[in-house]
Amino acid sequence: METIVSAHADTAGPVPQEIARKTTWKPVIDAQKPIIDSDTRGKALTSITQTSLGERVNFYLDRTGLPASLYDQFRIARDRRNDVIHGNVTDVQMSDPSGAEQLAAAILKHEMGLLGAMSWESHPRILTTTLNWQYTPRAGPAETTEAQAPPSQYQKISFHMDLTKDDSQQAEHIAEDPR
Repeated sequence: METIVSAHADTAGPVPQEIARKTTWKPVIDAQKPIIDSDTRGKALTSITQTSLGERVNFYLDRTGLPASLYDQFRIARDRRNDVIHGNVTDVQMSDPSGAEQLAAAILKHEMGLLGAMSWESHPRILTTTLNWQYTPRAGPAETTEAQAPPSQYQKISFHMDLTKDDSQQAEHIAEDPR
């Protein structure tokens, strides 16, 4: 998710907060020309104006037209992660993982051009879904890596569903992107 929203900010940006910081800090840093070399001033300005992941997620949601409410799912996942990493006691709700999954699914579906809800997303008898997004490069330069590939090169999705206890079967579906 971070890679997608960061790449989007790099190509569709700049993010508004970056512009605001640059407007504020560039004159201050430029005033240091007599004592600080150009390279160091450039690095300082880049460091000060760098956007947070949260700002890039908001920018992505706004620019792609995805619901702004998805930011709440990001915020919850980010806060829980930060609490755990920093050794703080955190109150994890059962809905926390599903919110993060909804955010990831929305972003990946958008990148793949999949519109609307998939049947497996809202079926009342489905307890869980597992999404596997597989990168498979199309014909192109051999040196193209997954990180460099445009979103259109995500070709294959596989879904695994665990159905409710009264339904003893499991369903599995693999879809190929026709692009």
